Amino acid sequence: MVYRGKPSPGCALCRARRLLCDRRRPSCSQCLRVNRECSGYQDLQALRIHDQSQETAAKVQAQSKARRSVRKSTTPPTTVQSAALSQSLPPAIPSSMAEQAIAYTFKRYVGTTQNRGLLSYLPLLLSEDPSPVLQATIRAVGLAGMSRALSLPELKYSAGLEYGTALLATSRALQDLAVAKRDSTLAAVVMLSTYELITCEGSKGGHDIMRGWINHVQGSAKLLELRGTEQMKSPAGLALFTLVRLQVAFSNIFCRQPSSPEIASLSLVAKAHRDNDSQTIEDFFDTLGELADLSIDSDKPFTEENTSADPVLIIRKALHLDADLLSWSLSINSTWRYKAIETPSLNNTNEHKPYSFYHGSRYHVFPNIDLASMWNNYHQARIIIHGIIKSMCEYLLALDPAHGCRQTLIQSIATCKQMIEDICASVPYYLTSGETGVGGLLRLSWPLFIAADSSVSTPVEKEWLRQTLEKVAEITGAQQALTMAQFLRKGWAVPFIPGNAGRGRFPFRGRA
Repeated sequence: MVYRGKPSPGCALCRARRLLCDRRRPSCSQCLRVNRECSGYQDLQALRIHDQSQETAAKVQAQSKARRSVRKSTTPPTTVQSAALSQSLPPAIPSSMAEQAIAYTFKRYVGTTQNRGLLSYLPLLLSEDPSPVLQATIRAVGLAGMSRALSLPELKYSAGLEYGTALLATSRALQDLAVAKRDSTLAAVVMLSTYELITCEGSKGGHDIMRGWINHVQGSAKLLELRGTEQMKSPAGLALFTLVRLQVAFSNIFCRQPSSPEIASLSLVAKAHRDNDSQTIEDFFDTLGELADLSIDSDKPFTEENTSADPVLIIRKALHLDADLLSWSLSINSTWRYKAIETPSLNNTNEHKPYSFYHGSRYHVFPNIDLASMWNNYHQARIIIHGIIKSMCEYLLALDPAHGCRQTLIQSIATCKQMIEDICASVPYYLTSGETGVGGLLRLSWPLFIAADSSVSTPVEKEWLRQTLEKVAEITGAQQALTMAQFLRKGWAVPFIPGNAGRGRFPFRGRA
């Protein structure tokens, strides 16, 4: 990976045992449970790009050892390992398999001109700059997807080797400033994050569900800053900027990272390159940046004994952001809007009926997959905002049951429920229209998960959303969607979503 990532903010015991640390003071719950003295919590470190050759070599060696136990009759691991670590970066797999992997990536994730997939920019980039690092990441993603679809351990192993090759190639590309600024290098880092979506495993705790993905995303944020205004001058560069900026915005929200002033400045340049209909995209990203800043304060009343965070002020800021988003939704071009259609007779799915793509009394039809994803990003952003509002209101009411925020709490819950219904209503378009493809389905996982994890979603909604995530995993081969479904099935806490720190917690006494 190109980004080392920040260390876990948990205490030493939780980090050593890879447990979720709730960071309560003076001691976290895990330490109290085992009657151990809590060591306190780490400060988050700054982002930085670095060479990970040694870590990658260790990973490849570990994979080689696992390979010998899976199938001894195939190519000796030492031969493949040597190829993966060589300076010339030859394919670590047979050429025929490499071609199949590239074809699989194009078929499943690129899409068509009419129905663009998650990686729709690849053909243009490959024609302009078929760099070794980009080709290695394409092979890794293709092999990872094939291994999931065909359930072949040897393909999973080969995908891991290609991933190691891509990491080394990316590391070397970053050592050359001119190469680091190329579209193909940024695209390779985006591909690495896509690989993490496919191979994600989160059985050890809440942050594991996104750790690998977020490391690459935050590394790509540094590349956006490094690339500067020149990246806006090519269609591929502008498309990559838009995609990465969205991922960075949500990763900042989940990781409690402040928004980047450099990326905000670049967004002004991007706005100048948009057509008139697309100008409002920049307004949406501005609000996401403010939400990232607000999310930093959202946990403090529950995790810091002497915090200066004011719950009332947090509520006011959150309501202001929500008003901005609502105003944004009303101001966009009419051709960008979806249509609400009455569902067929098989609606209102519950635990006694077979799974149906339809849930509720209506579903939405969108002009295209990009706009479907845009609206779901809008809906999940408002769920996050109202999760913060709900958490702060419950905090204040726990201190003073007569506090005047009760009506705000009621209204916030109602808005959050509506956003959950809207995300549910988007699912039939993704799964039945035939217009989204696998690449489009990959964009559905996070909105489904945010909706299902909300404290205001009903048990029936949670179960249906969980089943839908399993369908997404089955169709796309994305392990992350399956891991999300497992989290929901087991009822595990998800600490990275703003507002969740306050669930079931009583506020510190002694402060208003």
